[in-house]
Amino acid sequence: SSGINAEYGVKPKGANMAQTMPIRFQEHLQLTNIGINSANIGFSMITMESDKFICIREKNGDQSQVVIVDMADANNPMRRPISADSAIMNPTSKVIALKAGRTLQIFNLEMK
Repeated sequence: SSGINAEYGVKPKGANMAQTMPIRFQEHLQLTNIGINSANIGFSMITMESDKFICIREKNGDQSQVVIVDMADANNPMRRPISADSAIMNPTSKVIALKAGRTLQIFNLEMK
């Protein structure tokens, strides 16, 4: 794909045309290029809390894993054999929150 690179003007309420602020959309990564199965790409399987991390919950047969993509090093995703209903990264540090049923677990990925 050629990627997304479009600019749109957003006009705040009460602003004139000279105050239009551009918003730029740009593709940075194709998840399939780093090994994410296209069946696992969708709003119910991916979270992106900020521009720093993307979390993907993958299911391959009976195997479940969480893939964490650090956008500063997007070509080296971190894969963990974790089963969760949802997963989200802290926007400023390598801390992940996992929810499974009524259980919430929080892990600092930088600590052993």
